[in-house]
Amino acid sequence: KKVWVYKNNEYAGLQFLTDGVLSFPDKTALLDAMSRATYGRLLSRSFVYAGGPVAGATGELSKKGASILSAEHSPDTIEIGIANEHPVILNITRNYGRGWKCEIDGVLVETFRNYHSFIGVKVPAGSRLIRLRADTGRLPAVSKGSFISIIFITLLLPVLLLRGTRAD
Repeated sequence: KKVWVYKNNEYAGLQFLTDGVLSFPDKTALLDAMSRATYGRLLSRSFVYAGGPVAGATGELSKKGASILSAEHSPDTIEIGIANEHPVILNITRNYGRGWKCEIDGVLVETFRNYHSFIGVKVPAGSRLIRLRADTGRLPAVSKGSFISIIFITLLLPVLLLRGTRAD
């Protein structure tokens, strides 16, 4: 099954690591700074909104000994294998949304908006597996089918029972 995800390999891959954070008070300041930043600066620092979960995290971050080992993307899941000796920021070039749920080695962690529209995750030292799942709040198809069946049976059963008692 093919999955079509926007990517611009001339800028960055679908995911990349940074070990610095630049925080900005609002959208205008963040976008202005990004428009003036060099390519190297964009790839070395995460551009985030002030007050977010990583706004003051720069001192503890380091890409030394960090690498992305594997990555799989589908429309509603992302799975990334990583090796890192120090905390690092994982940047995923997919649209940020509050519906993305993230687990690092089975522990639920917070995602944040970075580069104004991408997904960011602060990854603790020694992490191995990052899994993101889009929780859209919609019922899966199986649940929808079950729900429709229950309503149909609930409405149809009394009609059939009433019809059967009238015929007697």
